[in-house]
Amino acid sequence: MKTTFYCLMALSLLLATGCDKKTPGGVTYKVLTKGDGKAVAFGEYLVMNLTMKDSKDSVWYDTKANGSPVVTPVPDASMEKDEAEYGVFKVLTKGDSVTFQLSAKTVFTKTRKMPVPANVDSSSVFTFHVGLQDVWNQDQVQQFQQRMNDEQQKKMMEQQAAQIQLDSATLNSYLSEKGIAAQITPSGLRYVVTKK
Repeated sequence: MKTTFYCLMALSLLLATGCDKKTPGGVTYKVLTKGDGKAVAFGEYLVMNLTMKDSKDSVWYDTKANGSPVVTPVPDASMEKDEAEYGVFKVLTKGDSVTFQLSAKTVFTKTRKMPVPANVDSSSVFTFHVGLQDVWNQDQVQQFQQRMNDEQQKKMMEQQAAQIQLDSATLNSYLSEKGIAAQITPSGLRYVVTKK
């Protein structure tokens, strides 16, 4: 009896979350995980994990690999009918996880406003996996952007310091091999006085 009950519960959960649905613009999507059900509003921002793969299963975009989620404003009413990602984004609620497919032509010409790349068949299909992680307001987005800018600047400074050390070692090695006695300024500039 208990086994039958649990099987029926699991089946009903699968049916509730795995059904195909359609956006107002006609994009078919499948709900993998259902979120809180609270509709998002224009003026809010969607914080999403997103993976985009082509028909050969090559990954074109992956937020986990990039280390940062996609943050995009909730599409307004005029975008709701687009037969593109934005139509799906508009119907998501916090915690939702969905998958859907779009033609390459739609992905590039409608969403990205660019021609389909020469190495991509325009009739091929791209598969998207999207998870709406959170919904933010303008202040939260600005704080996130500031954090990302600070992290990027810190990373650039670390890379610059590492490059300076590498360059310094290369210069020292060259000068040593050539038997050149160079003087060094505090900034690291090497110079040789050829005539006083």
